[in-house]
Formats: sequence, C-alpha cells, structure tokens
Amino acid sequence: MAKETTTNYPVPHHDPDHRLSFGLLVDLRTALLRHGYPELTSADLDDLRTAVRVFVYGPRPDPQEYEREEDTPTGQPLPPGVHGTAINTRDKRRNQR
Repeated sequence: MAKETTTNYPVPHHDPDHRLSFGLLVDLRTALLRHGYPELTSADLDDLRTAVRVFVYGPRPDPQEYEREEDTPTGQPLPPGVHGTAINTRDKRRNQR
C-alpha cells in the first residue's frame, strides 16, 4: 500500500478562531499528563499554544518578507495609494521581556 502524502494541515486562518482556546490547551495538557509527561508551567502553556497555532495554521511569514514595499506582514498587498513598508514589532516585544 502506498503511503499517503496529502495533508489537511495547515488550514486557512480566520480571525478570530475560537477553536484555538484555553480549553483546547487544557485538553492537551490533560492528555500529556495521562501519558506521563510532567505538569506544564504558564510558559509551557504559551509554548504549547504557539506550537498548536503553527501546526494548525502554518508558520508566520519570515520577517525578511516584510522588507518588500508592496507587502504587509500578512502578505496582502497594500491598498492603492499607500506607500512604505510594514513595521515588524515582534523583535521589539522580545526585547521587552
């Protein structure tokens, strides 16, 4: 039998998506505990949420892609008459922690 190579993930992201909720994280935490993994800290829950988001929706665009004037951070064209580049605030937030 040939191995299936198609996938259902990532899926398109529609904001807000209430399925990626705290309840989902609690369910995943419970499953991990049942399988013998240690308790999650609040930092672990943040990392788990990020991992699930990346799995479900795919990785965020590489910040280098933001350098093109014709693109916004979400990869959508800027409206007609709008010029400039998108601002990447992700690095700024990292440095504030």
